[in-house]
Amino acid sequence: APIPRALWWALALAGVALAEAGTFHWMVRHRWFHADGLYEHAPLLVLFGLWVLRREWIGMAALERHGSAWGLPLLAAGALLHLFAVFLYRDSLSGFALLPLLAGLLLVAEGPARTRRLLPVLCLIVFLVPLPDQLLKQVTFPLKMASTSAGYGLSRLFLQDLVARNGTELVFAGQAAPLVVGDACSGMRSALAMLTLGYCLAFFFGPRGLRRPLLLAAALPVAFAGNALRIGALALAAAWRGVEFADRKSVV
Repeated sequence: APIPRALWWALALAGVALAEAGTFHWMVRHRWFHADGLYEHAPLLVLFGLWVLRREWIGMAALERHGSAWGLPLLAAGALLHLFAVFLYRDSLSGFALLPLLAGLLLVAEGPARTRRLLPVLCLIVFLVPLPDQLLKQVTFPLKMASTSAGYGLSRLFLQDLVARNGTELVFAGQAAPLVVGDACSGMRSALAMLTLGYCLAFFFGPRGLRRPLLLAAALPVAFAGNALRIGALALAAAWRGVEFADRKSVV
């Protein structure tokens, strides 16, 4: 007798969970609740993804269920990517292997039509798996420099020559201590959050069409602009109320 559909999915997902157990532990324990807050949106995104998955799963009942062998190459690619990541001790790479693994399972069990319906939900994995620390460090510094430059330019509109810039430090006339723009003010956290929000708004709410690429394209500029405004506002606070006051307000 054929294996019941629910049992087949339970066994398949249990196998994926067992293979990715170490990666799940790393994501949840060491990155989602890390002090830098870069992925503090992840637990909420998991709950949102489960809600959307339930909604889409019910909605795809009218679609044809016809398994496709094209899922096998995807499964093989996901398995190889996972093994490669384990060999190199790259948890991020192992996490991203979930996308081809789950997409392959969907193709094999549910067919192309149903897989297309659920593909946007699967792509939430991209926003749940933390990027490699080395890549984050390489991106954070130039982003911090750009944000400092933009915030400094905005503060100059009001402070004129009362503020000067030295790298990632803003120096104010009459004050010995500078306002230091740290990694937490680089805008990386805002960028990740806005990209996630833009994707969710584009694919799960509202009509399709041109709004999808527009929302995705606007996410990073909006995040950068918001962070630059924040640094500019902190510079004004430091000039008018003192650097120590601005430092307390910068922990956001």
